[in-house]
Amino acid sequence: MVYSRWRINKEKAGKDIVGEEYESFRRRYYTSKGLEIGNRKNVLDSGVNTDLIIVKDGKVVIVEEDKGSYIDGTFLKRSMIDASLIFNSCNMKNIETPYFILSCPTKMLNYEETFNKLIVLFNDTIRKELIEKFLYLPLCKNGRVGRDIYFKSVSNHFELSDDLLEDQEKLIDKIIG
Repeated sequence: MVYSRWRINKEKAGKDIVGEEYESFRRRYYTSKGLEIGNRKNVLDSGVNTDLIIVKDGKVVIVEEDKGSYIDGTFLKRSMIDASLIFNSCNMKNIETPYFILSCPTKMLNYEETFNKLIVLFNDTIRKELIEKFLYLPLCKNGRVGRDIYFKSVSNHFELSDDLLEDQEKLIDKIIG
C-alpha cells in the first residue's frame, strides 16, 4: 500500500504515507478489540495532541503516539514530555492517568539508555507515572530500516517478532481489562 501510494500514485512524501498507514493500522487494531477512538486534540486538557486516543466505557485508557518508521532520541524525548503533560493534567484533576504508548514497527536499539538519561529530569510524581505507564511497544526486534532499502521495492522489510507481538497483546488486554 505504501509503495503504491508513493511510487505509483505519487500522493505525497513516502515518510508521510508510512506514518498515515501505520496510524491506520494501529486504529484498526484497537477497534478490532471493540474499543473506541477518542478525540486526539488537547488530550485531557493537557494541551497535547496525539495520534490515537483509546476509550473504553467513556474513559481514556490509552494515549498513543505512533511512528511508522523508527524512534530516535528526539522523538522519545518529545513523547516523554507529552506524556508528562498529560499525566500532570490528570494528577491536577485527581483523575486516573491513562497509559501512554509509543508504538513503532522497529526497535530503538538504545531506548533504555536514552529513557534512563531523560527520566531523571522529571519530578518524583511524574517519574513514577512514566516508569509505570509509559510503554514502548515495537513490533520488530530489528532496528531502523534505511530508506535505501525500504523504498526500493514492494517487499516487506520488517521482521515481526512473535514474542513482542504476544507481549504487546498481553499488555493491551491487561490495560483494557
